[in-house]
Amino acid sequence: MSDFFKTFLISPSYWPFVLVMLPVFVVIGVVFFKSRRAMKIWFVPSDYTIDAPELKLVFRGLAAFLFLIALLGPYWGRTEQEIPTRGREVYFLIDVSASMNCEDLQPSRLQKVKRDLKKMIGQMEGDRIGLIVFTSDAYVQCPLTSDLNAANL
Repeated sequence: MSDFFKTFLISPSYWPFVLVMLPVFVVIGVVFFKSRRAMKIWFVPSDYTIDAPELKLVFRGLAAFLFLIALLGPYWGRTEQEIPTRGREVYFLIDVSASMNCEDLQPSRLQKVKRDLKKMIGQMEGDRIGLIVFTSDAYVQCPLTSDLNAANL
């Protein structure tokens, strides 16, 4: 299946448009099928025991509409479900010696590490994060915590 169809079938932003346009297409189909030529093209009388193609078109449109509703997967009520998460405990070890002030990366190596660290911490929901900084000696700057805002400070 192509990416367009996967996106179209999965993305919920398209469904209201589809649900609004379906009755419009049914009305256009009914008007179109009123002509004799269209009847002969789309409906072969020997295939049907009932000679009411407009009624069949309405039933087919209704079936398509109900199929789209089923694809949306509606549900009523509220269910609570416990979702297990696997929290990791991660310590970041950062060199804060004078060599990190070198500006071979803009603005400096230390500033780049800070920026990247904030980005990574923002993506680590449910994990415990700690920070160890070192020069010649290492010390714990931030012990393991699940408070991401404290770790960002």
